[in-house]
Amino acid sequence: MFKWLFYAFAIYLTLALFLFDDIFLGYKGKYRNLKTYLPRPPQRKFTPEELANYDGTHGDEIYLAVDGLVFDVSANKRIYGPGGMYHAATGKDAARAFVTNCFKDQATYDTRGLDEKELSQIKSWQAFFDNHKNYNLIGTVENPAIDPSTPIPEDCGFKLKAKTPKGGEL
Repeated sequence: MFKWLFYAFAIYLTLALFLFDDIFLGYKGKYRNLKTYLPRPPQRKFTPEELANYDGTHGDEIYLAVDGLVFDVSANKRIYGPGGMYHAATGKDAARAFVTNCFKDQATYDTRGLDEKELSQIKSWQAFFDNHKNYNLIGTVENPAIDPSTPIPEDCGFKLKAKTPKGGEL
């Protein structure tokens, strides 16, 4: 019985690698990621001032936050480090910028004025970082309450339109 299971598994591996170049047949979900099965590191609570020290300019650790969740993105210094295209989002909670794509003008956690679709996009970004094989959720940031009398950040006018796989707009 074990001999036949071994042969079947060997044939599967051979065909999967030969036909698809991937033993998981293109599956890229969280169950393929080893960190899914390992315990999470102890979660840490940051203040905005503490989080600002992890933007890559004061050391090798680069953290960013999305709506209160802090992720270690140090594995991709080229993108998140100094001079990288998303460096403006590091060392702070830039939830609004992930929706508006205004990283220099709107790298803030102020989500007032965003609609339900935009708020769900923030949750999608959290899931992206949480499920990414190279990034780890390491804690939370305790952002101060936003004074309701302050103006809502103005839209910079640069929003990306989401595309469906067929090329149509969502």
